[in-house]
Amino acid sequence: MSFKHYFPTFRTRWLFLRRALEEIGRVPRILHVGCGEGDADPAIVGWCDALVSCDLNAHDIEHARQVNAHLGIDYRVEDATALSFEDKSFDAVVCMETIEHVPAPEKLVSEIARVLSPGGRAVLTCPSERFPITYDPINFALAPMKKHVPLGAYAFGHDWLVREAALNDWLARAGLRVVREEHLTGFLAAATECYWTGLAARALKPNAANTGSARKRGLRPSATQEPRGVGLVDALIAVDAAVAKTGRSVGLGYVLERPSGGLKQ
Repeated sequence: MSFKHYFPTFRTRWLFLRRALEEIGRVPRILHVGCGEGDADPAIVGWCDALVSCDLNAHDIEHARQVNAHLGIDYRVEDATALSFEDKSFDAVVCMETIEHVPAPEKLVSEIARVLSPGGRAVLTCPSERFPITYDPINFALAPMKKHVPLGAYAFGHDWLVREAALNDWLARAGLRVVREEHLTGFLAAATECYWTGLAARALKPNAANTGSARKRGLRPSATQEPRGVGLVDALIAVDAAVAKTGRSVGLGYVLERPSGGLKQ
C-alpha cells in the first residue's frame, strides 16, 4: 500500500487526476512527465494502450520500474525541458508536481504542447504561490517581504512556487487551451499537514529535494495501492472543498487541450 494517500495534498491531486482521466477517456498513448517513484502510474495506465513514464532521476525511475513491473509501463530517464519524443506523438500528457522543479518552466510547458497531438489533452498540477496560512504560517508571513525559508510550502525542494497568472500566460504562449482549472487543498485539509510532511520527507525520503540525484538510504513506497480507510481522507477533502472558498490553495490543477488548429509560433 502507498500511505501517501493518507495525506490530503497527495490524495487531492490523485483524485483530480482520476477525474481528469475519466473526462479524457481511453486513448492510445499517454506520456507521464515527472513520474517520480511511479505513484500515479497505476491510475494512468488503465486509460491507454501504452504508457510512457519519465523522470530526470534515474533512481526514482528504477524504483518505479520495479514497483510497477506488472503493469507493462515503458519507463525512461528524460529531461522534461528537452524531451526526446517526436512532435504530436502522444494523445494525452500527465505532468504532476514537476514544473516547480525545472529551471525553465516555460520550456516544460512548450514541450508538453509539442509532444501532444492536436485535440489531445494534458493534466498538470503544481504548488500554488497563494497557499493558505494554515499550511505554512511562517512563509505566509514572509511572503510580503518576498522571502521564504525551506519549510512547509517551500519544502520538497521548492525554491519557488507557481504564480497562477504566470502559468496561465505560459500556457497561452504555448498554445494550450485551459479546459478546466481547480484550486487543490484549501485551508481546512492543509492544516492537517502543517510542516510535518515536509520535515518527514527531508528525514526519510531518498530524493527529498526532487532533483536528478538522491542519497542511497531512505524509505520508498513498496507498492502503489490505496490503503484502507482512505475514504475518511476523501470525506475531509470533500468538506474542505465545500468550505474553503478563499481562493487560496496548496495546489493548482489544470486540464488542458492542444487545439486542432495547431500551436502558436
